[in-house]
Amino acid sequence: MAKVKFNSSTVAQPVAPAAAAPPAKASSSLLTTIAVLGWFGTVVGVGLVAYTLYHKSARIAGVKASLSAGVDKIQVEVDVKQKELNDRKVFLADDINRHEEQRIKLGLGIQVVKKEIEGLQSDVEVLEREVKKLQVDVDARREDLEISRKGVADLRQQVNDVINFKENLKIDYIDRYNALRARFEEAMGRIESIYLSSIYTNYKHSPFAPAAAYFAGEKNYAMGNGEVGAKYYKYIIKRFKKSHYFEPARERLVDVKNAVPYEPNDVGFEPFRPLNIVR
Repeated sequence: MAKVKFNSSTVAQPVAPAAAAPPAKASSSLLTTIAVLGWFGTVVGVGLVAYTLYHKSARIAGVKASLSAGVDKIQVEVDVKQKELNDRKVFLADDINRHEEQRIKLGLGIQVVKKEIEGLQSDVEVLEREVKKLQVDVDARREDLEISRKGVADLRQQVNDVINFKENLKIDYIDRYNALRARFEEAMGRIESIYLSSIYTNYKHSPFAPAAAYFAGEKNYAMGNGEVGAKYYKYIIKRFKKSHYFEPARERLVDVKNAVPYEPNDVGFEPFRPLNIVR
């Protein structure tokens, strides 16, 4: 290991002061730099604030101009509306005056009408008494009308019953007529006269009675029983003077009395006074 030699010159020179001189110079430079930076920042900040204020001022000026134009426009509209309002007030005032005049006139008219009503009050009382009397009469007539309605309803039901009964009678008559005609036609087809005689005897009031009696007499007259046949001819002459068989029966009765031999004739069938519903 090498030894370090110290001399007087080396010891006499202070080491610390010589080494401290450079830091003092660096500190001054740093402060200067900081000061410059601070000043620069201040300038920049002031510039930014000034720039911002400039633009804000421009916007404020634009807003003021816009507001001023809007205010002018609104003022024009307000003036127009104010004029319309004034005109409307004048019109309403005139209208109110007219209505007031009409009200006064109507008030006077009402007073006149009231006097007339007071004069007519006595007549109204008389009329009210008459109305009450008439109401009593109307109520009585209404009761009579209700009774009449019930009576009409009953009559209508009776009429309907009669109509139904009549229709049933028609149906029954047609059925009986057709049945008796079928029986008459069957009896006409037989040789014996007893079948026709039975129709005449049992249905003397039917439309077939004169025909049955006449043709029963014809069958007997044709078989040589002129006296029996004369009996049926006499029935017709006595009971059915307006029948189709009255004249033929009288002629046959003369022939029988004169013993004239039987000769057929062209006297056909005709019912005696049948109802129109079977024709």
